[in-house]
Formats: sequence, C-alpha cells, structure tokens
Amino acid sequence: MEENIKWDDSSDEIMDIIKVVEDNKEIQIPINCPICNTSNAHIYMHRYEDDRGTIWTWCSNCKSCTHGSRMKLPKWWENADFINDSERTSHPVFLELKVNMIDEHLRQLLKKNCHRKRIIHQSGC
Repeated sequence: MEENIKWDDSSDEIMDIIKVVEDNKEIQIPINCPICNTSNAHIYMHRYEDDRGTIWTWCSNCKSCTHGSRMKLPKWWENADFINDSERTSHPVFLELKVNMIDEHLRQLLKKNCHRKRIIHQSGC
C-alpha cells in the first residue's frame, strides 16, 4: 500500500457525484470528477440501518475525498461482501485498493435497479 499518498478532504464538491449516481441515467463508471474533470471518481456506501449509512466519494487522480455518516442511502444499495470493517476509514486508503471491485459492484447494482425500474414503470433508465 502506498502510505505516502495524501488525500485531500478540503472540498465537499466531490460529494456531487452522489447526485450523478442517484440520477443514474447512462452513468459512466468511474464517474467524472467534479474537481479535476477526469473519469476517476468513485463512490462506496455502507448501510448500517434501514435507510442510513456512510458514503465515501473519492477521485483516484486528484485524491480529493470526503465521507458522510448517517446519510440516507438509496433503497437499491446493497453492501459489498468484500469490504471489511477495518477498511472503512475516513479516507479511502483501503477502498482505493479495491477500486475496480467497488466500481463493478456499483455497475451491477445500478443495472439491477434499472431492470427493476423498467419492470415497474415500463420505462428505460
């Protein structure tokens, strides 16, 4: 692990990717970073209660990051079984090591949610 990486949590602008994921119309993953404008932004959520949990957002390129606790999570979110309790720290040090798995987890959840929406509403995502 690269211990000398300095994560920058000084800007909440990175949280803008939450809105992108919630809208999830033809989302590209990795997500476009609102700070450095590269497609290197990621999101991971972990549900603790019925509709509440923690959200991490970060960019692998510019190292901007933030996390919020006790936030309302989308109903479709499912925790990843490959993220251990010890890997959920304020900075995404350990999440970054599993970024490809996290991105694929998000893709699968969005695909499954889109399929549900089509069945219920007979519309596209």
